[in-house]
Amino acid sequence: MLKCKVWEVNLTIVREFFELHKFLVSSLRKEKGRRKSVFDLWVINTSPIKTTPNFFLDGYSVQGIRYGLVKVLGWHGEVFTPSLIRRVEDLGNLGELGEAEREAIKRKKDFSRILVLSRLPTSSKLREEVKRILKKQGIDHVLTFDYILWA
Repeated sequence: MLKCKVWEVNLTIVREFFELHKFLVSSLRKEKGRRKSVFDLWVINTSPIKTTPNFFLDGYSVQGIRYGLVKVLGWHGEVFTPSLIRRVEDLGNLGELGEAEREAIKRKKDFSRILVLSRLPTSSKLREEVKRILKKQGIDHVLTFDYILWA
């Protein structure tokens, strides 16, 4: 019987989304003895377009990202409301970079921090509140599994 963690499936889905959009993708999970990376993936766009990516990414605006650090928080079925985001411990330190992240972005000025979430609230007011909180925590863009799976 094949044993696979849901987190690994989520990471594979996100990896394939970026590869489909012509990004090179590298894992940032660390070797033994080193501090665990806050982020999961390092992505490099092989053919970026000249556009300013939206905060809430879609298939077009993601193409404007040149370099990115990606954190996957895909709790399937969970809507990431402002109150939930305030309670998630993993989000508190996304503004800081670990050793792996610093190594990945050496000499790269135009990198983005991308957070992948399962779903966002449908209310525009709540979405704007989510955006405000995440920007304050150092997140540049959000991508949802809703978009990745159904676009």
